[in-house]
Amino acid sequence: VESPLRDPPPPAGDTKSSVLGRRRDRSRVPTHCCIAAALSAAAVLSLVCVALAVTEVRQSAPFRRGSTSATRHADEGGAGMRACGNASAVGKLTSCLPRRLLFVGGLQRSGTSSLAALLGGTIDGVSGLAFDLGSAEHLREAPWKSLVDVHTGRWMKYAYFREVVSTGGAEGKLLQSVYPYRYLLHDARTAPLRALLSQPTELSPLRSARQYLWEQWRRFWTPALVLLDKTPENLLMAPFLQATFGPRATSFIFVLRHPLSWSLAASKWACPWGAGNVSRTSSTGHTRRAAPPLECVDRLMAVWRVAHERMATRLPTLRSATLLRTEVDSWIAALTPLLTAVGLRPPNGRLAEWEATRRAFLRASHQYVFCYMRGAPPVRHKVASEGPIGGAEGGGGGEGSDGGDTAAACGPASGEAAVERQRWLESLRAHASRQVEALGYSLQLETIIASCCEGRPSDWAVAGAGLAAPVAMAAAAAAAATAT
Repeated sequence: VESPLRDPPPPAGDTKSSVLGRRRDRSRVPTHCCIAAALSAAAVLSLVCVALAVTEVRQSAPFRRGSTSATRHADEGGAGMRACGNASAVGKLTSCLPRRLLFVGGLQRSGTSSLAALLGGTIDGVSGLAFDLGSAEHLREAPWKSLVDVHTGRWMKYAYFREVVSTGGAEGKLLQSVYPYRYLLHDARTAPLRALLSQPTELSPLRSARQYLWEQWRRFWTPALVLLDKTPENLLMAPFLQATFGPRATSFIFVLRHPLSWSLAASKWACPWGAGNVSRTSSTGHTRRAAPPLECVDRLMAVWRVAHERMATRLPTLRSATLLRTEVDSWIAALTPLLTAVGLRPPNGRLAEWEATRRAFLRASHQYVFCYMRGAPPVRHKVASEGPIGGAEGGGGGEGSDGGDTAAACGPASGEAAVERQRWLESLRAHASRQVEALGYSLQLETIIASCCEGRPSDWAVAGAGLAAPVAMAAAAAAAATAT
């Protein structure tokens, strides 16, 4: 079809005009081509806009797969609010969440998982890290694929990642690739004691990767007033985390357990068990295991002292930090000042769950020490049998005996082993009492060893220790370490 706007044909015989006309025709673009090109450009521009919009949405909000309580918490104090897109906005802007990052730390088997479950499951406004192993989206975005296990020097394997997440929950160290992955309980088996302390500090250049770390973590958080990360190594990484996100945006809870009961609970993972030490389950549901060698328990006691001395000396540099001893009269009472400071209310309607978990830990610690010092092997079963949220990390606990009947509480005992362990405890008191007492605990355990298994908090701590003031505790620990 001829366009009405085209030039008329040149006169016949006008060769010059004919040639020029043909040249003009070749340089002229048909109208329908112009329209098609315009439509194509508009389509490309639309696709670019959509891509930018999707990117902005992904950067401004994490995945919505969190705990059911976390989803409920997003409606309190921030209904419809999104996660901060920039790490520098955390704790500073009221237009995005979170208002505070709460880091829980403590040696593995101290009670960190149980405390994190209580905080995230019973207190409105708290949302913990959550990783859905059945989510293709989570698996695709998981940073662990680029995480090197410093113990093997190889890329982390999915089987290991899945096992850790299934048993201990989603820990911050597993959901990032900024700082090296460490596992203190594994390191305690062979690494030199001082090597256990090689964690990033407030002077680390890794702080410059704050935005990258935040972008990795927020993918697995549901927006809430307080975002919770439970990673045992936070006990030593607190100065780095505070320097990275800022003192006003970070708070810390350090969970402590008596060094002897912790050493016995951790010995299953930290001691090199021989082939003959096979677990057997009795008709009562208790797990019998050969007692760990004294050399291993003694080393774990040293690991406990070194790690907590380092924590204590760093306490004065932390703007907001609270110590929680699992043996205190009330966990929630010890944490209420911190919860209030970050804008949270204690779970008054669910205090029974907190008390059940606390009592289960206290009983477990008592039974561990009682059985071991009486010459019997440790008795292990889930603390969850004592309460709804206890978890498995408490260790002992269970039926036991209210008196001094070792057989009823622990099973068969060896008098020779009991004498050997009592001598070891006396030697430990001679060279480590001052360090342990500086951290608020006592090695005078006669009351614990006399009967099982309803000890009082005062049976574990030095007189007047309670929750020692951070500065005083740090000074005492530093003095004890220097004297030693």
